Amino acid sequence: MKTSAIPQIQSFGTLAASGQPQSVAPAVPAVTRSPAAERMKLHRERKKNGMRCATIELRETEIDALIKLKLLKAEMRDDREAIAEALYGWFERELD
Repeated sequence: MKTSAIPQIQSFGTLAASGQPQSVAPAVPAVTRSPAAERMKLHRERKKNGMRCATIELRETEIDALIKLKLLKAEMRDDREAIAEALYGWFERELD
């Protein structure tokens, strides 16, 4: 039995309908960020857009004032996002 002088090439792809080899890109795992890296990314994006993130404490009387000004619905007084939106509305009204 004769052996071929041409070495065998291992294929990592599939064959197309024409019988020609197709290359298949290897699967690349998705990049996952740590929570700290994600916070830093968001911080940089906000800074780039001229925004800052601040945590503030509000008194019940300040929330009552937002309700009285009709910037916040009374039933939403414990909803953090609703309170933030009410504050944005107050800022726009007072600072423009």
